[in-house]
Amino acid sequence: RLCLSPDGSTLISVDENGGALLVNFHKAVVLCQFQFKAKVLDLQFSPDMKFIAVTSEQHIQIWKAPPLVSQFRPFHLIRTFTGHYDDVLCLTWSPDSKFLISGSRDMACRLYSAEPIKGYLPITLTGHRNHIVGAFFRYGLKPGMDESLYTVAKDGALFTWKFVPIDQDEKGRRFGVGRSFKKRDQIEAISDDAHWIAKCNVVMVKKHYFQQNHAKVVCAALHHSNKISELLVVGFDTGVFGLFEMPEFN
Repeated sequence: RLCLSPDGSTLISVDENGGALLVNFHKAVVLCQFQFKAKVLDLQFSPDMKFIAVTSEQHIQIWKAPPLVSQFRPFHLIRTFTGHYDDVLCLTWSPDSKFLISGSRDMACRLYSAEPIKGYLPITLTGHRNHIVGAFFRYGLKPGMDESLYTVAKDGALFTWKFVPIDQDEKGRRFGVGRSFKKRDQIEAISDDAHWIAKCNVVMVKKHYFQQNHAKVVCAALHHSNKISELLVVGFDTGVFGLFEMPEFN
């Protein structure tokens, strides 16, 4: 796995056994070696370059982003997220680096807050019938946006989701996971100045299918071409790649 920082200065390379190299990309200099304790299936720098999210089997680890200088221990583990029942396969940060969405082999996605928020419960997105290959935030994410999240599964299903303020949600629960009244009280106890995503539910708004003669999706990436539309690149096990303009799915 390769992970390049948003400014193109830092490269992290991880082999299949979890061995990592921290590289000054501009100077092509290896700064240090590091060993993750589990096989890494995905890792991503946060957009503000303060953190790195790393998959670790069923968990997600948040590490402090290492500096571009040689240090004895440049990697520092900050926190670990749990909740998935099988290997986490993909990760994506929100544009403001405040939240993180993960996709797993357990066919579910989870939305975590990078920093602890009192009363916030991670949201579980369910409905897919195969492994999650990609999960993405839409560019320019803001309250009231009709389509805010995209999730792609191995069977070729693409779901779009939106955030709905809790006081507008008649069901009073997180999508995909029933919540007891006690837990709902925890959600409503979130302070008024908390991030707006922390005060929302997530609901599915559309389902799309790639229709590639039963071909399986093996990879997906979302590229922000402009503030209006984005380009979703999808690779299939037949060797075919598809380009789709989002959110129109053209």
